[in-house]
Amino acid sequence: MDRKLNKLIQTALILAGFFVIFASQTAIASWYCEPVYGGGERCWGTGEIIIDKVVRNPGTGAFVDNLGVNDPKFAPDQEVLYQIQVKNIGQGTFAKVNVKDIFPNYLDFVWGPLGWDANARELRFDLSDLKPGETRKFEVMAKVFGTSRLPEDKSLICVVNTARVEAEGKSDEDQAQICFEKKVLGVTQLPPTGQVQGLMIAFGLIVTTLMGAKLAFVKQKAN
Repeated sequence: MDRKLNKLIQTALILAGFFVIFASQTAIASWYCEPVYGGGERCWGTGEIIIDKVVRNPGTGAFVDNLGVNDPKFAPDQEVLYQIQVKNIGQGTFAKVNVKDIFPNYLDFVWGPLGWDANARELRFDLSDLKPGETRKFEVMAKVFGTSRLPEDKSLICVVNTARVEAEGKSDEDQAQICFEKKVLGVTQLPPTGQVQGLMIAFGLIVTTLMGAKLAFVKQKAN
């Protein structure tokens, strides 16, 4: 009985070990991770396809995930360059991939892949035969509305642009925020240089006239 019991225990331990190894490999295979600037890493689940949306910093020219209120800001009528990256992290080839770039308010589409829908304010385009481990990059140029089309009661506006990808039931999305700022005029405009000089001359003549009248009055009183 002891030998049989020991064999059963050994068999159970071996099966348990195989189960742990299989479960670990399955868990690892279902996640994709990549290092993040500054430390750590970003991981995705079992989607098998990912999309990354970044925007070019107007101050440094580098592409970043987001630009907040403390980062360099865009101005009215200024162009904004985005970059979209689509990557297949699965084991098979995606025959067809749908990409959608949803524009927020206050941004106009300038150029990018074919597929801009002005009514929906969305850029839609397809990819074909995206192979395992393959990454494809696309650039999209947008433009901030002019001052007359922006809210009058706001000097600082932040918006979020969303990009989505779908392929064979797998999907992912990513966002990129930017802020733009209007110039607020709070100082009364000074008159042109010619007007300033004319006012100074007139003021000088008035002062001279008053001084002359005062001297005349003093002389007359002395006599």
